[in-house]
Parts: sequence; C-alpha cells; structure tokens
Amino acid sequence: MKKTILLLIASACCGIGTSAQELLTLQDAVRLGLENGYSIRIAKNEYSIATNNNTYGNAGFLPRIDASVGGNIRKSSDETTKLDGATVSADPRTVNASAGISLSWTLFDGMGMFIAKDKLTLLQKQGETSLRASMESATAQIISTYNAVVQQKQLVKVFDEALSISEQRVKIARTARSIGSASEVTLLKSEVDYKSDSSNLVQQQLNLSNLKADLNQLLGRAPETAFEVQEQPLSASPIVYQELVAKAMEQNPSLIEARQEVAIQLLNVKDAKSAMLPTVSLNTSYSYNKYDYTSSSNKKYQTHGPYVGVTAGVTLFNGFNTRRSIKNAQLQSSTMEVRTQQLEQELRSAILKTYNAYTTAQSVVAIEKKALELAQKNLNIALKAYEQGSISDIDMRETQKSFIDVSYRLINAQVTLKDTEVELRRISGTLILPE
Repeated sequence: MKKTILLLIASACCGIGTSAQELLTLQDAVRLGLENGYSIRIAKNEYSIATNNNTYGNAGFLPRIDASVGGNIRKSSDETTKLDGATVSADPRTVNASAGISLSWTLFDGMGMFIAKDKLTLLQKQGETSLRASMESATAQIISTYNAVVQQKQLVKVFDEALSISEQRVKIARTARSIGSASEVTLLKSEVDYKSDSSNLVQQQLNLSNLKADLNQLLGRAPETAFEVQEQPLSASPIVYQELVAKAMEQNPSLIEARQEVAIQLLNVKDAKSAMLPTVSLNTSYSYNKYDYTSSSNKKYQTHGPYVGVTAGVTLFNGFNTRRSIKNAQLQSSTMEVRTQQLEQELRSAILKTYNAYTTAQSVVAIEKKALELAQKNLNIALKAYEQGSISDIDMRETQKSFIDVSYRLINAQVTLKDTEVELRRISGTLILPE
C-alpha cells in the first residue's frame, strides 16, 4: 500500500496522469515533426522562395512594358509694353494630354540571361537539398529523443523493480525483528534504502516527464501534451561500412550542396567572361500628345506614332575590371572545389569514427546483456539467502545496486547503439523519410 501511494504521488509531481493517453509511435512522431517542426517550416519557405525566383522573367529573358498617361494645364498672364507706350495684355492657356506605351527588351547580353537562368535552377536545387538536409536532421533528432523517452521508461521499470525488492527487504527485516533474529539497525537500514529507492524512482519519473516535453517541442505541439511511447527493442540493424561510405559520397546532402555550389561558381566564371561580349537591345514605343491653345496662332496641335530602335554596344575598355572579375571568379571556383574535397575527407572521417562507435556499442550491448543475466541470477539467489538470514544486509544491498547498475548500463548502451546507427544513416543520406 505504501508503494502504491508513493507511485501516485510521483505521478502527480511529474504531471503524468493515470488516464488513457495517446499512443505515439515512432513513425507518427517523425511525421508530426516533419509537418509541424519549426525548422522544417522555415526550410520549406526558403525552398519556396528559391522556386519562385526560378523564372525566365527573373533571369532577364522577357521584355519590360510600361504604360503612362498624363495631362497638365498651363495658364499665365502676359503684358507687353510697346515703344509708343501702348500696353497689350493676354491670358494664354495651354491644355496638354499625353499617353504612351513603351517596350524595352534585351535581345542579347553576352549569354548573361542564359547563365542567370542556369544559376536560378541550381539555386532551386540547392534549396531542395537544404530542405532535405533539414528534414533528415530533424528526423534524426526526433528518433534520438523518442528512443531517450523509451530508455527513461525502461529505467522507471528498473527503479520500480528495485523499489519492490527494497519493500521486500523491509518486510523481511520487520518479520525478523519481530522474532528477534534481526536487530533494529537492520530494520532501519532497510527502511533507509527503501526511501532512497523511492527518491530515485521519483527522479526518474521527472526525467521521463521532461523528455516527453522535449519531444513535444520537436513535434511542434504543446509541451504538456500527454502521450505514451511504443515499447520497442533498442536494437540496431546490420551495417556494411564500405557500402555506407559509397552511399555517403553520392547521397550526403551537405556534400551534394557543396557540389552544387561548385557548379554555381563555374557559372559565375562564365558570367564574368560574358561581359566581353556585345549586348543588343530593342526599344519601341507608341506615344500620343495633344495641345489645346486659347491664345496662339495655332488653336490645336497633336502628334502620335510609333518609335522603334535597336541598340548594340560592347565595352572596349573599363580599366581591366572585366579581367579582374574573371580572375576572382576563377579563384572562387577553385576555392569551392578545395572545400568540397575537404568536406569529402571530413565526411569519410566522421563515418569511420561513428562506425567505430557503432561496432563498440554492439560489443558493449552484448557484454551487458550477459552481465544482466548474471546480475539477475545473483539477485534472485541473494534475495532467497537474505530471507533465510544467511547473508548480511550490506551484501544484499550491494547485490541489489549491482543489478540496478548493470540494467542502467545495458539500457544506455542500447540507446547509444541506436543513436550511432541513426547518425550513420543520416550522414550517409540513407535515413528513410516518410512521403
């Protein structure tokens, strides 16, 4: 009864209700995170901007058309004094109305518009690659946090089991004390250990509650949203190192984005060279003007008609600035190629170190599983011996702590194994995303 009351208090303190809660699967968590996650929504907007910018009009292929209409009235008071002293006054007024439409069109700009369109297409692809990288990073973070919640839930069970054992110890010590086969010190020691294990359980419940809040934040929903995770084994699937490296060289989003940047820099070199070529532009317009006079030798004047002109030009000399721009663009392209090679090398190093951590975690999990079997067997033997009074209270407590420590190490090793597998799949570009 004491244990039941304690668990209820722990649940209340940690904000964990006893009513039925949503069962959140890992697949549902990833889906919700990719739909509602703040970083994903920002990346989607940035990709949409790059898509909107990739138009022929933005690249300079299409003409510009302007229309205008206007009118004004001019009125003045004129006074003229002649040589004979006579004065002549007049109040002329002029009314003007005008309208026009014009078109300006760059027909050729040294291939600049074609280069601009290719750059806009590459920038759109870069935005798509960046969005994919954000989605994979968010997915990996959601999986890691979800597994951490599963881990904490398992640890709660471990500490719950430890509390049950401590409760048995208190009962055994109280019975032994009543018949005179155990001292008051033994009973008090068992009760102190019971309180300690109770405190550990409450703390573990708090850790679980906080991790659930972290997961809710990644899913873009209220932190107090109640849910339960799906129990699943924290085991990893087999991975072949060479296949992982080969896929990373082809599918890693950061590496793909760097290669796209190299292509953009090559287009910048072509763009700089295009300044040496001539430009051809077309200008045409149609205008209408009308003037009405109240005091003039002409009463009315109007004009209208089209205008067409073609302009061609080439820069003969601009202080060697074109040559400088070409050289700088070539250096920028070379720098980006070096950075891409550096990124490939860093990626290979990251895969190797993560893979080593993965294989080490596999070995640790295997060792801890065997250790847990031994610790469980030892605990069962010790508990029976304690009931019979053949081992001391200190030995019993040490056995109990050993079982808790091995259980804790195994769960941590399993989570580490799963996290390293997810990281390997993320950096290799093989992390499966939902549609």
